[in-house]
Amino acid sequence: MKTKISTKLLIVLLCTSVIPLFIAGFIGYRSSRNITDIATEANQDIATLAMSDSMSALSHEKEIDLTARTEGIAGDINDILTRVEADTAELAYYATLSMGLSDGILSN
Repeated sequence: MKTKISTKLLIVLLCTSVIPLFIAGFIGYRSSRNITDIATEANQDIATLAMSDSMSALSHEKEIDLTARTEGIAGDINDILTRVEADTAELAYYATLSMGLSDGILSN
């Protein structure tokens, strides 16, 4: 069976156009995979940086909050100790009066 020259030419033309198309498609696919990998890595770097910044900001906020709470508790403790000091001074005064009166009673 003989094939016409036009059929042979058509087959050669199809092969010469389809093969470069497959090559270009393969190169495009590989390039898109590389771009995807680069974008994924960049997104991970950005996410890590954002997480680090968020942790730093939250740590700073927590430090400020804990400092304020500590100062409040320290103020409360100072108030309590001031009242204890006043009560102790008052008890010492009464003890002195009491001792003075008992000395007076015992010496009579």
